[in-house]
Amino acid sequence: MGKHIVVLCSWTGKEVFKKLTHELESNMVGGHSFTYLIGVEKKENLADIIVTDTHLPFTKKDFSLFGKIKNPDIRLALHNKNGVLLILETKNSFTKRIAKNSKLVSVGPENQLPLDIVLKGTFADNQQLYQKINEYITKLK
Repeated sequence: MGKHIVVLCSWTGKEVFKKLTHELESNMVGGHSFTYLIGVEKKENLADIIVTDTHLPFTKKDFSLFGKIKNPDIRLALHNKNGVLLILETKNSFTKRIAKNSKLVSVGPENQLPLDIVLKGTFADNQQLYQKINEYITKLK
């Protein structure tokens, strides 16, 4: 049985998001399940995202004054005992808040965030990055 992977990404458009989900899910083997936390900078972009159990968009308004997450679905996703938080973002307004609120093992490329597993080095393409991430995730118990 695979891990539950919570992917933190930002919204840049339908086609980019569709490509990300396809590449990620096709390169991650092992029966993993996915939930996408989609950071949205502009409120008008929320209409483009179809909200499901696995696609959870959020904005700055989903955080309290003290940085706690107000959205119960996102809170639940970040507290899964058999999960991994995959951060595909560089440091921006919401990545540090999400990482701070998460109880999951955090994995991602080197990007000035306090991650549990940092992937150093350069990768020729996203496929190599996802395969390396999959290698580490399958070793986690």
